[in-house]
Amino acid sequence: MVKHSNKIKKEGSVLDMAAGKGRHTQFFLDKGYNVVAVDQNITSLSIFNGHPKLRIIKADLETNSHAPFNAGVFNGIVVVNYLYRPIFQQIIEMLDTGGVLIFQTFMVGNELYGRPRNRNYLLLEDELKNFFSKELYILDSQQGYSDRPSKAVTQKICA
Repeated sequence: MVKHSNKIKKEGSVLDMAAGKGRHTQFFLDKGYNVVAVDQNITSLSIFNGHPKLRIIKADLETNSHAPFNAGVFNGIVVVNYLYRPIFQQIIEMLDTGGVLIFQTFMVGNELYGRPRNRNYLLLEDELKNFFSKELYILDSQQGYSDRPSKAVTQKICA
């Protein structure tokens, strides 16, 4: 993720989808970006309360019929360790022209190393690249085993 973060427009707006504890939120705030952090549980994000460049939104992206944003509003969207295929198209639509998508999550094969093990939450081979290349230019794509930060089988794209 860090490798491609400089491709996002300086001081632009970044959406951290399924922000979790805010690791990527913190990274982009430290670099001067305006960040919108979305998660269904925002308790861990309370450490950022009052930050002038941060908006925290509590939302369950899987039960809302649409992501809570208009089209073309983000210079960057970051999705890490989260998978909900029905919002793939909305992710594309939320990117501004020239916006950058950084997406990394688990794929088939990861069940050997840990969670998730349910195939509904594991990408198929080249799934991110195949879907997002229909409308976005893929700058980088990687998939396979990694032992950092822990053993996992993942897929990553920057588009």
